[in-house]
Amino acid sequence: MKRFVSICLCACLAVLCMQLAFADTISIDTSTATVAELTEAIEDLKKARLEKITEQFISEYEVQPAEGITFRGIPLGETREEAQKVLGPSHSVNRNHIINTKSVAYTNGIGLRDKYDNWSVAGYEVTYGDVYFVYPVVDDVLIREDNLALLYLAEYDIRSLGDINAALSDITSKLVKLYGSYTTDYHGDLTWVDETGNTLILHTWSNCFSLMYYSANADGWLAAANHAVDLENAEKEEQSRATNQDNYDGL
Repeated sequence: MKRFVSICLCACLAVLCMQLAFADTISIDTSTATVAELTEAIEDLKKARLEKITEQFISEYEVQPAEGITFRGIPLGETREEAQKVLGPSHSVNRNHIINTKSVAYTNGIGLRDKYDNWSVAGYEVTYGDVYFVYPVVDDVLIREDNLALLYLAEYDIRSLGDINAALSDITSKLVKLYGSYTTDYHGDLTWVDETGNTLILHTWSNCFSLMYYSANADGWLAAANHAVDLENAEKEEQSRATNQDNYDGL
């Protein structure tokens, strides 16, 4: 069992070493090192790898031009740092609950939601505005930097309208002038899609309507971030099993 654990940890160590090229050297005798020492070495390598990966993302990531469907003039896929130069600071931030394009929630910390108030859109007072960002992933590693998180979805909610039919006619006409023709689904929602696949949905209920904007890459980014967290959790569990290989408490 101990030999198996050592092999697992050493294999992980080797993989991390192959992904890095840095000046500092980590020396460890894998034949005599304890599990704790191997784990500490792995953690040091992971930190160095994250720094390199973050640098790589910053140098290589390019936002698509602000053409087609944008949110308040901001291209979908923009970093939070750049988006907030236009939006300003949010009213509140939630790091424990973000959604995908079908409003299914993620609660595992793969992104954040900024909430805004005192907005207006096309002459209507916005009840609330939510802007969602997902942390980027490079080589299955999640980069948990708020400034680098990517704008993948945003939503306006407009409520308590006096004449919902007139409001819908007005907002639909404006969107057609901006984004062209739309399709209608079986719910009655109106959908615009630009040439790159970015989407805008006009949803109505009672005397309210909402506008949801999302990037063509939204679900792919979310899936990659969610997978990266699954890999992190699997690694933590493996390390815990190695540390507790002789732990029989409660059995």
